Order: sequence, then C-alpha cells, then structure tokens
Amino acid sequence: MNESSQKELSTVRTLVTVDNAAIRKAVLESLQTWGFRDIADAPSHDQMQAVLASGTRDLLICSAEIDGVFLGDLVKEIRHARLHNHPFPVAIMLLPSAEHDLVASVINCGPDDILLMPVSPAQLWSRIESLLQKRKPFIVTRDYIGPDRRKEKRQDGQMVSPLEVPNPLAARHNAIPPARLEQDIGVATERLNIMKVDRDGAQIRWLGNAMHKLIKYGPDDRSAIREHVLGLSDMAKDVMRRTEGWPESQIPEAIKRLVAAIKTIPANARAMDDAPLSELVTACERVDTEIRRLLPKRIAFCAGLLKDMQDLPLFE
Repeated sequence: MNESSQKELSTVRTLVTVDNAAIRKAVLESLQTWGFRDIADAPSHDQMQAVLASGTRDLLICSAEIDGVFLGDLVKEIRHARLHNHPFPVAIMLLPSAEHDLVASVINCGPDDILLMPVSPAQLWSRIESLLQKRKPFIVTRDYIGPDRRKEKRQDGQMVSPLEVPNPLAARHNAIPPARLEQDIGVATERLNIMKVDRDGAQIRWLGNAMHKLIKYGPDDRSAIREHVLGLSDMAKDVMRRTEGWPESQIPEAIKRLVAAIKTIPANARAMDDAPLSELVTACERVDTEIRRLLPKRIAFCAGLLKDMQDLPLFE
C-alpha cells in the first residue's frame, strides 16, 4: 500500500468492537498500519452504542457477540434504519466458530462480510480491499435488508430487485465530497424505504387473508395466530415510520383502522365473529391499496433527486 492510499484511508470513520482483547488489539494495530486514523475502540456493548449514537461510522468491524449481546441484531437494526444515521455502513463481522446456525444467524442480519476468528491481518485487509473495489448490491425483503448473496432464484416466487447502495468506505478512500456522499445516501435511503414499504404492504395484505383462512377454516393454532398478529403490528409500525412526511398520504388513517381491527382479535380467535374478521381483512387491504396509490409518486420524487445529483461534481 502506498502513502497516498494510507492518507485516503485516514478519513474513514471506523468502529471496532471485538470481545477478544488480543484480536481487538491486532485489528486496531493493523488498521493504524494501513493508514486508518479515525478509529473508535469500543470494547463493550455500551461503548459501541455510545459511539453509534454520537455520529456516523463508515466501517464497522465487530465480533458476533459481546457482553452476552448478539451484535448481529444491532447490525440488523442499522440495516432497517432503526439505529445509526443511515443503513449503509460497511460491516464486517468476526465469528468465533463456523457453526452452521451461528453463521446463518449472522448472515441473515445483513453484514457485508464475515470472517472466522482468529483472523490474520492479511485476511482482514483482503476483505477491506475487496469492499473498497466493489460492494454487493442490497436486496430488500419482508424480513431482510442487506447484501444480495443469492445463488439461485427465490423459492417463494417473490420478485426481489437489487438496490445499488452507497459505499462510505470507498467514498472516503476516493475523496468523494462529503456533500455528494450525503446526498447519495439520502437517495438510496429513500429508494430503500420505497422498496420496504412495498414489501410491507404486500405482506400486510397476505397476512390479513392468511388470518381469515386460519381463523375461519384452519386448526385451532393460537401460536400461529399470535405470530400473525405480531407480524401485522410490527409492519404497521414500520410503514408508519417509513412514510412519515409523505404528502397526500392516507396511510396514518389506514393504519389506525388496521390497529383498531387487530385489537378486536380475542384470545380465542376461533370464536371471532364474521364482521370483525371481515373488517380485519378489509383494513389490511386498505393499507396495501393506499401504499400502491402512493408508490408511483414516491418513485417519481426519488427520480427527481437522482436527476438533481447529476449536476453535483464527483470531486472537489
């Protein structure tokens, strides 16, 4: 690595949270050797939370667990824009073992890459260098936001388009102006919101119909009904959060109607009358219909943002 590359890496805002003290020290020393200078060392979960709350980070290097807390959940919160300033920091997670369930759990949270500990400096640099060159596009499904790792088509038939996302690590390294990176992140966040609201709407409609069939004709499966109710509640909150500020939106009223319908579901849902059950299905359909009505306007708005970005210089 030449001196110029080291200088360019000095502006990358990095967060390191690793439970193993020896590995954490090796990672920190390696980063400094490669020219990273803005490095936050957060050797505990509380310190990591404090760093993330204090400002944006471009690169996260963290172990799968620290202080008994699974950090994959934190990465998932970031990807879903519930934590951190934006969903797109580059994330590398370090795993203590290649145990199948652990690997699957971590991957499902949306990191850019994973490495098995103990990790050598050469291995870590290889992954960083690869991410500097090319970042995988993201996909957005009802329960996953993160890099597209698909090798085959989805079995459930759901159409999932890839989303090209900003690469803050590469942007700092390539001296992209901060204003340009910020606007790039803003546009990508808007596009991600559109895609997630689209998925939420379709899933809300599906859950309404699924609950109708389950309650009316299916077995007395209270556990499944409870999971459906929780799913509806979570997606209703997500839609409200992601569509806040959308002009001409009737989503708040549609969500209010849906929440009221959810509250009518008794503990013994099989005893539910036809009228409130029908209202639940209708409320779910109304939310999805309103989302379908608004999506073209939001897509046009996003296209306008992209057009405005064409006039911005790539370099200062």
